[in-house]
Amino acid sequence: MALPLHAAVPKIDSLFPAGAQRGTECKVAVLGTFEPWPLSVACDEADILFVPDEKEKGSYHVRIGENVPPGPYLVRFVNAEGASEPRIFVVGTAPERLQSGSETMEIALAGFPVTVNGKLESSGEVDRFAFDLQPGQTLVAEVAAYVLDSPLDPLLHLRGPRGEQLAFNHDATRAGLDPRLVFTAPTAGRYELHLSAFAYPPQANIQFTGGATAIYRLSLGHDPPVIAMPPPLEIEGEEPQLLTLPATIHGRIDPPGDTDRFRFEARKGEVFHLEVLADAIGSWMDPVLVLEDAEGKELKRQDDIDSKAELDVTLDWSAPADGTFTVKVSDLNGAGGHGIAYRFLLAKPMPSLTATATGTAYAIKPGGKAEIAVRIERRHGFAGELEVGAASLPSGITAAPVGVTEKGEAKLILEAAADAPPAGVPFTLWVSAKGAPEDERVPCRFEIRGATTDPGDLLVNASERAWLTVMGGK
Repeated sequence: MALPLHAAVPKIDSLFPAGAQRGTECKVAVLGTFEPWPLSVACDEADILFVPDEKEKGSYHVRIGENVPPGPYLVRFVNAEGASEPRIFVVGTAPERLQSGSETMEIALAGFPVTVNGKLESSGEVDRFAFDLQPGQTLVAEVAAYVLDSPLDPLLHLRGPRGEQLAFNHDATRAGLDPRLVFTAPTAGRYELHLSAFAYPPQANIQFTGGATAIYRLSLGHDPPVIAMPPPLEIEGEEPQLLTLPATIHGRIDPPGDTDRFRFEARKGEVFHLEVLADAIGSWMDPVLVLEDAEGKELKRQDDIDSKAELDVTLDWSAPADGTFTVKVSDLNGAGGHGIAYRFLLAKPMPSLTATATGTAYAIKPGGKAEIAVRIERRHGFAGELEVGAASLPSGITAAPVGVTEKGEAKLILEAAADAPPAGVPFTLWVSAKGAPEDERVPCRFEIRGATTDPGDLLVNASERAWLTVMGGK
């Protein structure tokens, strides 16, 4: 098994703020255990630079390059003993503000869009945000907390000019326990958004929670998300669209409650692979796929791949007879509009495989060994002998490729030479048919598990790189 990392390995509980606007600089406070100070930082994006404050322990000055693509990135904190589990740092495009204290944050109409980095610092705390809206103006409010591994199950309440509650959201469709609220103002006036949270994992006492690690990012804007849809697009109309395989169609559920239909021909026993991707393209759609025969009889209904890890739909299906079949695509909650978009794929399945390893940080001493367990899944008849190997290992570390058992398991052994120099580097694993060229190797995914979240619920749930520390001395 992998060598356990002892107590001196950094343990990072939270970053605050947990993100910033690209092209800017900010100060980030790190909470956890980190000795000796300062710790070096390794980020997935080279143009995100964490510079430790020599005088203030636990504080970093962070610079984000102007050309960094927006999105979540993994950050590790490293010392000579090993690397912390990765934390998520989000790069945005809108201006960002910090919420602190109990005062209501006033946001001018010209201040949208904006992202507020906040912290529910004590039990029972409610953070409040006030702004003016005009008649017909839309407010879009979205929280990222649970998906950042913050121990929160947040809620959003919107109150109107007379203090009345006008809108509420607890768990948004796409973001697990994090809320998203879309509201159109009926009248002009001052509106207040209230953000609070229950503890996650749930506690016996049901009350609003808070604490040192109860961080969140609140994005506020006026424009509902619009997802650019590349061709080919769905054909508008009530008649099912006839597809020729392989087919990839981009569509929207519009108006709300609509159902899109597609037809294809099949022979008895033919196997088809169907996917409806929404979460994967940034959509808030919760897709449902239904297969019907020519008479309209329902043959198959598919919702989530895995209600915890993935919200999209995938299905391998064998035609029961010759004929014409219809695929119906809809939203589980009857939602619709520009943000309820999807990509539909229909094809004959191709042989494929995936490789997954649990754990993202390993350590080894000179002259020692570390074992990494890898799970391999074959799909659609992928046959032949397989092997697992490693790449980008530091000097003095070797790993001979190993075979994969019939159960889809492999145990790769990292070996350190007696004179292996100290190092801390990212490395990768791969799986391929035995003896296959390098360009046919499939990268292994290292699963990232949050301290409070359920598996698969983070903004980043896996990485193709893990961290290897070669410790000094024996």
